[in-house]
Amino acid sequence: MLRYERVTLVRSEIGEQTMSVLNEVLDANKKYVESFTDEVMRGLLSKSLETAALGEDGFYDVGKGPGSTEAAYIDWLTIADRNKAVVEDVERIRRHPLVPKNIPIHGYVYEVETGKLLEVPGAKEAGAAK
Repeated sequence: MLRYERVTLVRSEIGEQTMSVLNEVLDANKKYVESFTDEVMRGLLSKSLETAALGEDGFYDVGKGPGSTEAAYIDWLTIADRNKAVVEDVERIRRHPLVPKNIPIHGYVYEVETGKLLEVPGAKEAGAAK
């Protein structure tokens, strides 16, 4: 139990630090949101544990190392295509045996800049009541 708690704590701290870095970077330039993949995260952490920078070609490492290959064992839960991810989630919920077929399931994306919910194309059809 103690080992599990330590691993969880370390994973949590690394995840929080990395997500904090991600939030800073994404606030600076939102066009790269969907290019921040698990592979990018793993690659950056394999080189160093320093804060990554964002250039015209995407994220790049600016640290001096050492990095760690341990990031390869973590699912960072990044999303390459947010609309596709929403539709897949709606479809999964629609198929769940505990969700009544007569209840519609909706899928939206929250737009941070405006505070609006944007309906995702295809989500309404995927979650339609039967």
